[in-house]
Amino acid sequence: MNAGVTTSAGPALMRQINIANTLRVLYDGQTSTLTQIIETTGLGRMAGEAAVGELVERALVVEEPPTPNGRGTMGRPARMFRFRSEAGFVLSIDVDIDHVAATVADLRGEVRARQTAPVIRSTRRADRLSAIEGVARRAIAAAGEEPENVWATTVSTPGLVEDGERVRLCNVLPEWSDFSLRDALQGRLPGPMHVENHVNLAARGEHWRGVAGDVQTLVWVLVAPRFKAAVIINGQLYRGVNGAAGEIGWLPDLRWQDAAKRLVRMVGSRSDAARSEAVGKDPLPPDSGSVELLAESIAPGLSALALTLNPECLVIGGPIARASFTDQLLENLRTQMGRHCLYVPDLRVSGLGAETALVGGIRAALDRVEERLFPTATGSPRVHPSTDHHSDRH
Repeated sequence: MNAGVTTSAGPALMRQINIANTLRVLYDGQTSTLTQIIETTGLGRMAGEAAVGELVERALVVEEPPTPNGRGTMGRPARMFRFRSEAGFVLSIDVDIDHVAATVADLRGEVRARQTAPVIRSTRRADRLSAIEGVARRAIAAAGEEPENVWATTVSTPGLVEDGERVRLCNVLPEWSDFSLRDALQGRLPGPMHVENHVNLAARGEHWRGVAGDVQTLVWVLVAPRFKAAVIINGQLYRGVNGAAGEIGWLPDLRWQDAAKRLVRMVGSRSDAARSEAVGKDPLPPDSGSVELLAESIAPGLSALALTLNPECLVIGGPIARASFTDQLLENLRTQMGRHCLYVPDLRVSGLGAETALVGGIRAALDRVEERLFPTATGSPRVHPSTDHHSDRH
């Protein structure tokens, strides 16, 4: 990264470019000496010192105390600087049928606190919104922070989401269709807010910190009583024109309903799963024939996705990912899909469990923080990106 690009930009613009490039070096890396920062950015000594000094003044970077090297070396130790990941925080909310959850993470994505509140499927919209607000406040307090220190918020929800704010259609929650969830939560949650479908965020979480971090094109499939897929192409979430990409569960010819009935019999209902998780076992350990039938009912839909997108890997998530028979299921799926697909993708089971959407929400919130920390050449890194959240309509 070289900030010394030849342009006709004036001194003020070049100064902001230098600051942004310097911040990027520290944000992406570890603690660095001033010399290392200068070498990486290509800045001169005076420009490098000025950029670091500006970032220290803005509380985005801190100078670390010198560490004795134990060798008795004479002379002044090198000055060390690091990005202040504690300069701000992000909030990730997961709205589900039987709970709402909130996670607070620092600017490197490290979780500082997590809170969950139970709800029931029939909970009305107003009460569910209040539960979201309450669990968010508890999570922020548990992290030892104040709402004004939250720089961005992501809300994960079931349903078809449009424009990062509106739930167009949701069949699993009452009063949860055709309204702006973002507007409904404005003033209840801090920071610029973005709403996204929970399976889309699960795919992002898996790609960031799950089992799919080594690939750039993948499909993440929720195998549950309601089926949905999310698609990442070349490292980017593909939502489709109306945000409906991956809604393959709407197609009855793919026999998802048969698979859903078998899945409930094998893994149990949500209440069964909760009781079984408490004792660490599956509610109904299935025989090999049941697993084969489940694979047979899932394989056509997965094959359609594989044939259409030709992904590097296909990740299976949802309650089934925590079952004891996943290895057997994957073996059967490879056989079944091999009868339909030209190329069977690498089949994997989600490694993030129930946290997948929350992790993806953290990543999405950090994306919005980075948009403000690293603006275009005409902008400057903002000390507190949430200051303009009322104008955030992305």
